[in-house]
Amino acid sequence: ELGGEELRIATMSAMGENNQVRTATRGEGLVKPRKPKTNLRRREETRPRGEEPNLLLEPSKAGHAGNREKLMITSGGGGGNGGGGKLLGKSEGDDFVPPPRHPEWVTSGHLVRRFMVDGGEGKNLEEAQGAARSGEPIVLAGSGIAKRELSRRWTFDYLMCSAGAPPGLEVLCSMDGKNRFTSVERENNAYGSYYFVREPEAIALDDQTSLADFVECARGWRGKHVCATAVVMQRKGEAQARGGDDEDGGARVLTEAELAEIRARLVDPAVLPAPAPGLGATLARDLANLLAWDRLASFLKSQSLGSVGSVRLRLGTTNGLHPLRYDLSDRIVVQVRGRSRYLVVGPEFALRGLYPYPTHHPYDRYSMVDLEQDEAEIEEHWPLFRQNARGREVVLREGECLFLPRYQFAQRQDLDPETVSLEMEVAKGMRTRHENAVPLQVSRLLER
Repeated sequence: ELGGEELRIATMSAMGENNQVRTATRGEGLVKPRKPKTNLRRREETRPRGEEPNLLLEPSKAGHAGNREKLMITSGGGGGNGGGGKLLGKSEGDDFVPPPRHPEWVTSGHLVRRFMVDGGEGKNLEEAQGAARSGEPIVLAGSGIAKRELSRRWTFDYLMCSAGAPPGLEVLCSMDGKNRFTSVERENNAYGSYYFVREPEAIALDDQTSLADFVECARGWRGKHVCATAVVMQRKGEAQARGGDDEDGGARVLTEAELAEIRARLVDPAVLPAPAPGLGATLARDLANLLAWDRLASFLKSQSLGSVGSVRLRLGTTNGLHPLRYDLSDRIVVQVRGRSRYLVVGPEFALRGLYPYPTHHPYDRYSMVDLEQDEAEIEEHWPLFRQNARGREVVLREGECLFLPRYQFAQRQDLDPETVSLEMEVAKGMRTRHENAVPLQVSRLLER
């Protein structure tokens, strides 16, 4: 046995040129000293001498007085963290703004077009409608679809007291500290199935039955992170559209009159969805009075779209990530409170670099590409993405609306401690699908 001082001397004498240590107590093993950990969230910006920083104009944090704006400076680089980020200025309440959780080269500075439509009138609105008709995702700013009172009122505290018991409440928990949420299609994740996922990236907390439970977890937990989704509105007659029930509880055949009424509800954008069963009366009144449904219907009509089928309430916290995923319906996202960064990639890259999961996989409609990996990992595992795929990004602010045509891949990153949005699923009406989405749709049909 070596004494403490003898062990130290023996260890020091065994150090080699590579700063490796041959241990005196555990055989011939080599131990490499650990590299010091760097805090990626607050590391100092490094860039080649003479290179100008990339300045992004970010809006002031939600809920703060005034209309101050903050400059966010980000370093370039291809890492999944998108480079470091820090705020310039010392205005009251400034907090760290999470840098993009995707490589800078995915967008190369290209942004989703934002149209200031000034209450739903004027030349800008016509341009926005034309861009949307061509299959382009757009942001409507100043549309008045979401009234300012909605953003002021819908805090987490208000929602947990007013929401009641909305159906389909799902609280996801990121257990590994990554603050990353991937929803599992439970019907595809049967035990023993070919694509069975034993340990999902995020688990559903089935015992969380109210928004109060979610808010308590979101504010109290430190090593784990949560997000929540709940259905707050549904199109009238959804039960009949699914086939209906007879008096004995069995399925029945719908009459021609009932089918005609359902078709009319699907095609007419002026038909409003109804509050979901169990939704609190206060929240139901807010949805009816603080959303300009006439302006929304006017936009949907300009796109030959049908009525709103469902409205989902989505709640998140700072730096929560919802990876690239596409939907089978056109969507309108209304940012109620806080800000969210969206990365949007077109369906033309689906089979040329986005590597979508098979339709029978529990992660159906998600992309396999992990944008938080470094460039070398992406190049190795998903080479077509590095070669072909490019997207656009936008920071969605309070009161703005993001139109996402079906089959568009979108990744959402919440930027504020209380992030609230409404996601509306819209019937296709008389609108035809864009040609860029045809290969992805055909591939789904072939897999089925």
